[in-house]
Amino acid sequence: RKTNYVAAINILNVAIQKKAWKIILAGTAKDNPSGYTIWKHAAAIEYITQKKIQAVVLAYTNIYGKGGKGVINQLEKRIKRNEDCILIAEKEVIDFIYIKDVVEINKKAIDLKHGQYYAGSRTKTSLVEVARILKNYLGPFDYSVTTPQQNHNYIEELRFLPSHWKMRYSLEQGIREMVEE
Repeated sequence: RKTNYVAAINILNVAIQKKAWKIILAGTAKDNPSGYTIWKHAAAIEYITQKKIQAVVLAYTNIYGKGGKGVINQLEKRIKRNEDCILIAEKEVIDFIYIKDVVEINKKAIDLKHGQYYAGSRTKTSLVEVARILKNYLGPFDYSVTTPQQNHNYIEELRFLPSHWKMRYSLEQGIREMVEE
């Protein structure tokens, strides 16, 4: 974990030496972040506050797309391998974002004021609904539903991206494109 922090600080210090006027950092938006995420965000906060250079920190939700490793990608792989699929109960909701929308947000982020931003679709979807969409493109498969161990909520202390920044892909459009690629 210390390695993540030191590496992030080193990268940020190089940006200062090169006289970067703004830097954009990407992280994750999780209720129970990993050690990696905590150290990365700690580095970003230090950079913003102590170094007095403008930084935009984008806290991404669950990213999915061709070649990804997110929840939707894992479910797609299990279905294609005909493995057991265990989904979290219907009331458990998650915010997903397609990788091509992530690319667009990264391009536009240079125009944001410094600070931390929640970068997601702002649409809560259950894994049962994701399974329904996947069935449309992969055919029928069996799954079981279990009770959630934790609730996923929006990260309230982060700013939302500007409201005029619309996601180009709905969940269904993104899944269709991912499966068909």
